[in-house]
Parts: sequence; structure tokens; C-alpha cells
Amino acid sequence: MVISLWLWALDNAPDGDLGIGFADFVGPVTGHTGDPYDLIHNLVKSGWLTDTEDFGAVPEDSTYMLLGWDDDDGPISRYVEADPNK
Repeated sequence: MVISLWLWALDNAPDGDLGIGFADFVGPVTGHTGDPYDLIHNLVKSGWLTDTEDFGAVPEDSTYMLLGWDDDDGPISRYVEADPNK
């Protein structure tokens, strides 16, 4: 599930910012069929995402960032940029 999210983010959120409306597409991206807010809450709680707002406020108005994206995807991003056909 997290791997699918990270692979999707390489093409669709290269800065790691998943933006507002993430709950609308998190299910199809990850294959999750349950409540998207439960999944997002668990990803935040387990340290995979960071919530730029207070999750308890209005989750659908929150934006989310992949936690550690800048640390971990650097080599992958540079690899793809060097030869996008790979």
C-alpha cells in the first residue's frame, strides 16, 4: 500500500505534497477499499504522512505531505530525471 503511494507520488506529487483532496484518490492509488479518512489517519499516526493542518479539525480541508520524502526519494528522483525512459 505505501509502496503504491510512493510510486504514484513520483509522477503525481514530486515534491511530496499530496494536496487538498487526497482523500478522493487515496483509495484507487493504494487499493484501499475502506474509509479513506481511516487510512489517512493511520498513515499519519504511523509516520508515513504528515498533516499540514490539525487532523482533528476538518480532515477534508487538510493537506498531507509524505514524511521523509526529501530524505528518501532523492536518488530515485535523480535517477528518473537523468533518464526518464528507465
